[in-house]
Amino acid sequence: MSKELIPNIDTMTIEVKVTKEPKLVMICGGKAKMIDLPANGETKVVMHQGKIKRHITQEGEEF
Repeated sequence: MSKELIPNIDTMTIEVKVTKEPKLVMICGGKAKMIDLPANGETKVVMHQGKIKRHITQEGEEF
């Protein structure tokens, strides 16, 4: 799940609540978005022409 953040464009200052869960903040083109990271898995950030296109999260579980 992702959450749109509202940055201060002049300084790119972002206020984010502190949580125990891991998060990833992505900033591109004056926009900022925060996503939850999986407990077991990987997250890939897909770029296209120097801009963030999307993120792909793949969760796994040890056997």
